[in-house]
Amino acid sequence: MLTSAPFTPTGLSVLSFYHYFDFEASYDGGTVELSTDNGTTWQNGEVYFIQNGPNSVFDASTTAPGERCFSGTSSSTQTFQRSVMDLRSFANSPLRIRFRVRTDDGSPGTFEGWVVDDVQVINGCGGNQRIELRTAANAVQEGQTVVTYLVPATATATQTGLAKASQFSAQPNPFGSAGLRLQLSLPTAQPRVSLTLFDVAGRSLLRRTVDRPAAGPSTLAWPEAAALPAGLYLLRAQLPDGSSSTLRVVRE
Repeated sequence: MLTSAPFTPTGLSVLSFYHYFDFEASYDGGTVELSTDNGTTWQNGEVYFIQNGPNSVFDASTTAPGERCFSGTSSSTQTFQRSVMDLRSFANSPLRIRFRVRTDDGSPGTFEGWVVDDVQVINGCGGNQRIELRTAANAVQEGQTVVTYLVPATATATQTGLAKASQFSAQPNPFGSAGLRLQLSLPTAQPRVSLTLFDVAGRSLLRRTVDRPAAGPSTLAWPEAAALPAGLYLLRAQLPDGSSSTLRVVRE
């Protein structure tokens, strides 16, 4: 376990780190955890990732069943990937971060574990951006303020790996009472694709896992999204290699 000293994020801070992991899939894995009370209690930070977040969940037989984690192998070539977390929810409050690994006693010596490097807290710059949905008559139908910020080396969600070779879209967009209808095209068959729907404040609202999607185009209906109020949302598709694609979708 690697634990930071207390530090205080600003209103536009991110945590950036590079890592490579090789675990027994779903049984062993790593999590990034946050503490606002100097280490007395900790929470999984998976909802705060804006680039290359956890790619798996712990198996039901482990000590953390269903908890999001980095598991399996991130790269067959041992290439490091960059992950970025949004820390603005903790602005002006002391915070500690830890990298935690949990394993069982199966397959000893078979897997390499988790290698983490170049851990940084970066204070960016930016401001508030007003996003509005307008009618054909230019009347404001829905409006929300989103914090937009810039950090060095582009810490926004750049497509890499499988995400770059895949296609992901929502039709129609805006969507209505039928819910979301998603089109996904993959270069090769995958064990799973994890879908998460966020509001513009970064809160996770809906989750769904697509098991064993085939290569090529496929269509997925997500009728539960129809229950959401009208507004702007972010839909993230997380692929098994840790890469992700993010769409902006609008509920009418």
